[in-house]
Amino acid sequence: MAHTKQALKRHRQSEEDRLRNKSSRSFIKTVQTQFKTALAGKDSVKAAELYSRFCSALDKAVKQGVIKKNQATRRKGRAADHLRALKAA
Repeated sequence: MAHTKQALKRHRQSEEDRLRNKSSRSFIKTVQTQFKTALAGKDSVKAAELYSRFCSALDKAVKQGVIKKNQATRRKGRAADHLRALKAA
């Protein structure tokens, strides 16, 4: 355990950050799962709506520093490919 006042504060801050990041990552996973379910159900209207929510969640996570920009771009691109394939089918 930390001994100095500064180290105790950093520990407290890092714990708060960890919980905030965990919540954000959990929400991203939830929206992504819903999006995949809509894709599997061949529901393009709902999938398009969920794609928008998914992209928004990723952008917010990048803004908060939870994930890196390239990871968000990669995930959005892959999701867009899946959505495009559903609409083409």
